[in-house]
Amino acid sequence: MRTLVGQVTDNSNQPIADAIVYLKNVKDLTVKTYIADKQGNYRFNALSSNSDYEVHAEIQDGRHSDVRRLSSFDSRKLVHLNLQVK
Repeated sequence: MRTLVGQVTDNSNQPIADAIVYLKNVKDLTVKTYIADKQGNYRFNALSSNSDYEVHAEIQDGRHSDVRRLSSFDSRKLVHLNLQVK
């Protein structure tokens, strides 16, 4: 099992509170969501090391970050992926 953590920021690297972070398991297509805290931080625990995941953030006005990918070949137990909303 592994954990994915990160921060959602805007173009000037300021944290975005209450951004919705989407995590999709590419293998079974399940989607989990997390609402970023006041500092823009998010966390997904207990992720399978045998699956690839796609993660992105969205905010209320419709803007979103690029989709980032967490590969099953990445053997780290704690992975940091920051997401910048454009």
